[in-house]
Amino acid sequence: MDAVDDERTGSTLDGDLQHAVDEIDAAIEAGVADLDHEYAVYLRIHTAAGFDAQQLRGLVTDLGAAHPRVEGVDVPEHDLVLSVDADGLDAEGAAQEAHRRVVAALRGRGLEPVTVEATVLSDAAAWTFGADDTAGW
Repeated sequence: MDAVDDERTGSTLDGDLQHAVDEIDAAIEAGVADLDHEYAVYLRIHTAAGFDAQQLRGLVTDLGAAHPRVEGVDVPEHDLVLSVDADGLDAEGAAQEAHRRVVAALRGRGLEPVTVEATVLSDAAAWTFGADDTAGW
């Protein structure tokens, strides 16, 4: 497939990878549109190798509907941005749990994250954890 410009990020994605992102977005929208949660955790994961469509589909399948649930996927350049549901924990605990699960799933797919940054949002506040913070998790 040809490269496709991703209107959300402005980056150009391989057509197969864009199709995988679109499929995942549609499945997520169909399955979790009615969720109400305490925190949303956004992980920005950079890998040296980047992602391909099969790895991305596999990663999302590995995470499945387990806690934390994947609620969104974006793939700008070599980064993966995941929005996950992380209820029942404090903000840092939610970020750490999402980090633990997602990094384990990445490693299970043979991908080693170079850096991970986390942002945790609630209705009242936002917390950010940079690569130095997450390196110690």
